[in-house]
Amino acid sequence: MKRLVVGGVDIFAAEGIPSVEEALAIIDGVDTLSGALCWISFHCKDDQHLASGEKIDDAFKELLKHPGENKLKIST
Repeated sequence: MKRLVVGGVDIFAAEGIPSVEEALAIIDGVDTLSGALCWISFHCKDDQHLASGEKIDDAFKELLKHPGENKLKIST
């Protein structure tokens, strides 16, 4: 990721993420990169739950608690 940022990448797309834990790990990585942002899309099993079974609402709450949440582009 660091090499990509040096090369000019400024936003990372992480798609099909099945759990909050994996999304938080991605934010951890992006948070260490100056000027980089992250877009995360989740893999969901229905309209209320992630593939992991976690509630979608709870997932967003957890992401917004992360110190690097300012690195996220959030839309619904």
